[in-house]
Amino acid sequence: MNNGSREKQIAVRVTDEEKNAFEDKAKQEGKTPSQVLLQFVHSYIGRSNEVDVQQKISQLEAQIREIQQQLGKQLA
Repeated sequence: MNNGSREKQIAVRVTDEEKNAFEDKAKQEGKTPSQVLLQFVHSYIGRSNEVDVQQKISQLEAQIREIQQQLGKQLA
């Protein structure tokens, strides 16, 4: 993916409302905002298959954390 090159940042200007809605939706999907944006970039430039496995792992990790939190609340 990175091929040894340094990673760069892209800044995007959005309203507070758009930023909050974006972050909320990403969280609901078990993703970080960065994961959503990277998925879009890779899909847009034709590299969507490269992120599929990592994206799925990240989603599963988020789901596991959520289940652990719910179980912890039930046991308390």
